[in-house]
Amino acid sequence: MSPKPRIDEAKVIAATGHGWDHWFAILDQMEGPKIGHAAMAKRLREDHNMNAWWCQTVTIEYEIARGLRVPQQKTDGSFACSGRRKVNLSPAKTWERLSHGDYSIFWSGDKLSAGPLVGQIKKMEEGELIKSVFEGKSEMTLQILNEDGRGVVMLDFQNLKSQDHANEIKELIKKPLDSVRDALNGI
Repeated sequence: MSPKPRIDEAKVIAATGHGWDHWFAILDQMEGPKIGHAAMAKRLREDHNMNAWWCQTVTIEYEIARGLRVPQQKTDGSFACSGRRKVNLSPAKTWERLSHGDYSIFWSGDKLSAGPLVGQIKKMEEGELIKSVFEGKSEMTLQILNEDGRGVVMLDFQNLKSQDHANEIKELIKKPLDSVRDALNGI
């Protein structure tokens, strides 16, 4: 039996006009496993006018359902995870507060910290993102997104060694993300 898609059917229908069975049948007709991830996502975009995020989401859920990958696995075989929290500040104010405050997610000198995870900063785009490397070649990125004028604090992890590692990281970042959200929202 195939795993159930992680996103509710009603959300898929609201965003794309069709449910999982419809999209999985379309990808089966395309011979999805044969043409690969990039081609499936591209065809959904071109042939069905689906936005980029939903193209990726539908393709990934299809690959999981067909046993081509497991949750959190990327096409190169590595694993990824992320977490995000929306705050009641603008993205600019969110960045400013994080850069000058005493929070569970912070950066200092050449280090980015998220709870117990510490990475060596490799790239910084002031007001937007910080990329770092930790545990050898794994990547940790802090990004401040804009969602309806409100800041979204996002931590993204790439090049993780296994699904268990991705699940462990996902659990480790919940508390720092909740703490930052609560502090920035004045809770």
